Amino acid sequence: MEQFKDRLQESCNACVDIPDYGHGRQVYISKALNVSQEGVRKWFAGDCKPRTAAMKKLAALLKVDYAWLSIGSSLLETTKFREVAKQQDAGVYALTSYLLMSGYTVAFTEDPQDSSDITAFANGKLVKLAAKTAASTAGKVVIKTSKPQAGVLTVGCIFKSSPEEAAIAYDFIDLTGLRHDAESITLKTKNNCYTNGKEIFHPLNI
Repeated sequence: MEQFKDRLQESCNACVDIPDYGHGRQVYISKALNVSQEGVRKWFAGDCKPRTAAMKKLAALLKVDYAWLSIGSSLLETTKFREVAKQQDAGVYALTSYLLMSGYTVAFTEDPQDSSDITAFANGKLVKLAAKTAASTAGKVVIKTSKPQAGVLTVGCIFKSSPEEAAIAYDFIDLTGLRHDAESITLKTKNNCYTNGKEIFHPLNI
């Protein structure tokens, strides 16, 4: 299976702006991205991958697609990834971003028999998630869930905004145990959790 270091070498070889191997390639990338030469050396050796921000800058420097460089999807798969992303609601897209920043490799579920929205993988752990999006109004949220499929974690993507805040923010809540009908949950700011008066639903931790 192709690794990040292989895609990095391939991209460098194809980019006319990047020096040839053995002629200052790693030094050039280090200076262009303002990262240590030792860090760049580890990328080429396959010891580690850049963090999200550095990966985006590296993809731009090499003039390649970020998703391909980061997770190894082909051009066709990357295009498909974007098309599906446009069709998913904002909560699914936000959850996808959260998972990517947490180090997960992410794929959208397309099987109609599968109730999950996202399949995520990291450190030998595979997680299937169903995203349920709702807006928070004065700390109160109404979320309608469906009967869960075995092995699928239901995640509440709680959209929060106010006239005083320019930023858009989400809470990602583990909704395990929530009834399978319209259910109201309320934010408890003291401990940053949600409750329906009986069960407590905590921030997502995977």
